[in-house]
Amino acid sequence: MVLVDVINIIIFIIIHALRIDAASNLLNEVCSKTPTPNFCLSTIGAEPGAATADLKGLDDIALHLSLRTAAQNNALVQTLRQNTTEPVLSGNLAHCSVNYGGAIYALQQSIVNLEKGNFKAVGELAGICAENVKDCERVLNGGPSHPLKNENQKLIQLAGICDVIIGMLV
Repeated sequence: MVLVDVINIIIFIIIHALRIDAASNLLNEVCSKTPTPNFCLSTIGAEPGAATADLKGLDDIALHLSLRTAAQNNALVQTLRQNTTEPVLSGNLAHCSVNYGGAIYALQQSIVNLEKGNFKAVGELAGICAENVKDCERVLNGGPSHPLKNENQKLIQLAGICDVIIGMLV
């Protein structure tokens, strides 16, 4: 009886290890298809559950990370806007505030559509998020230097990861 229990435990451990390895390979496969594989691995791979997630789970992780990043960037936009005395930068940041409102809404709707299995809509909405952030970046590049460049690029890259995953799901 004890031998049977030990064998069952060993089989369980082996199967679990194989599942983790397969999921890890899935993350590597996804990230290898992005323009910035190292960024993908370091951001998505660092999130809880990424090592064992399937494609839908990886997209859920990427979308939630994108939403958190968009909210943080929007808070930074608001802080910068309140603290600037430069009229052009203030106007550009107001424009970005609208862009980030659109990006956040698109990501929220992406998450809802992912839960419903409407992958086409998820991809379209992730694209809308990226376009909003690119528009913010375009406006800011036309004015004084700004501290949002890296944060904007991070969110654009995250939206790109979501797009790659959706491409693999459909």
